[in-house]
Amino acid sequence: GYLSISASEDSALQMKLSNNSGLTYDGLNADSGTWINYVTSKQWDFGAGDTTTVYYQFRDAYNNYTATGSVSTPEKPLHLTVYDVSNPSLSQWKIFMSWKVVADPAAGFKRYMVYRSTDQQNWTLMTPSGITNRLINYYYDKSGLNNTTRYYYRVRAEDNLNNISKYSAT
Repeated sequence: GYLSISASEDSALQMKLSNNSGLTYDGLNADSGTWINYVTSKQWDFGAGDTTTVYYQFRDAYNNYTATGSVSTPEKPLHLTVYDVSNPSLSQWKIFMSWKVVADPAAGFKRYMVYRSTDQQNWTLMTPSGITNRLINYYYDKSGLNNTTRYYYRVRAEDNLNNISKYSAT
């Protein structure tokens, strides 16, 4: 995955990142726990688990340090269940899916995003505006389906700071 990082300073800035709260080497990222030059985007291995927390600290050219901060993604939607609710006699092809409601993120819930694929490689966002009520944990797909294609679905959650969860299982 990628981290998007935003900080401002009028001198050279460095940062320390880790999946560990003590800002030590996390075993997943080669430069975790060490001071590196500030960048706005960083490839990062978030590890396993349903939520992801990354810890950070900044220092300027004068060795002024920020307190350690952290940012967490929303919980990933769990227990995705997909049902074929088609009516073949009328050639009406429909899918209903539901998942466990995610915990309310600290930053507040923004939306669920539902994706569909026919090959598990190329995914289409089925809910461009998202499902904005955290307690609405279902989606009904009736757009462009047919009875000869296998469909795959997955769901993500996003919080009000635009942090995005890991994908649900497909």
